[in-house]
Order: sequence, then C-alpha cells, then structure tokens
Amino acid sequence: MNPNEATSFKQLFQGMAPEGTTVVSGTVVKASPLSIRIENDDKLTVSGSVLLVPKYLTDWTAGVDISLGKGTINSITNNVQDHTHKLSTFSITGATMTVHNALKAGEAVYLLKFNNGKNYLVLDRVAS
Repeated sequence: MNPNEATSFKQLFQGMAPEGTTVVSGTVVKASPLSIRIENDDKLTVSGSVLLVPKYLTDWTAGVDISLGKGTINSITNNVQDHTHKLSTFSITGATMTVHNALKAGEAVYLLKFNNGKNYLVLDRVAS
C-alpha cells in the first residue's frame, strides 16, 4: 500500500513495514538477562542481541530539577513524632531520579517481530 493512501495509523504502519513484520505477544521468563517466551511457541525464547528493548521499559536515571510553589512535607524525625512543615516554596536542582520500570518475570508484553524473525522489538506491556 502506498503510505499516501493510508486512512489509519495501522494502515500507514503496515504499508511502511517490510514483508513479514508482525506484532506478537510474549511473556517475560527472566528479568536479568531479559528473556521473553513468544506466545503460541513454547520452544521460542528470545534474548540477547535478538531482543531490542526501549529505554522506557528499563530502569533508568535522569537529571531533574523539581520546583513547587506551595506545599507540605510530612516527616518523622528521631526526636519528634510525625509532624508537618508548611512551605512557601520548595526546589531541588541538579538532582538525579531513577525510574524503576524494568520488565519483570511473568509480565505479558507485545513485541514487533521483524527481519524474518531475527529481531524482536519490545513495544510495551500488555495492559492488565
């Protein structure tokens, strides 16, 4: 199909994708190193360089600045019971934040199978 004739995103994608590119389902068998068993083929488990995983499906760290115009911090200290501090402003600059989003054993995922099954791109988790 000519991409200019597509009437939906799916048609556009299918028109641009090489022959043999399909979306398949799988289950994470092992988190580290990541191994995924392809649905309907219990003998096919993909891992290593065959498996491409986008950053958002891993644990990753980023530099962040956090600002809050007004707010409250609840805290517990060694000498005082649970208490609250009212803030007029709050900011943290130059900090790092780790996002814990790596795939875990047992999770169901969608994969894009391409290059005649030589490569798989993990698209996302299956919504539960």
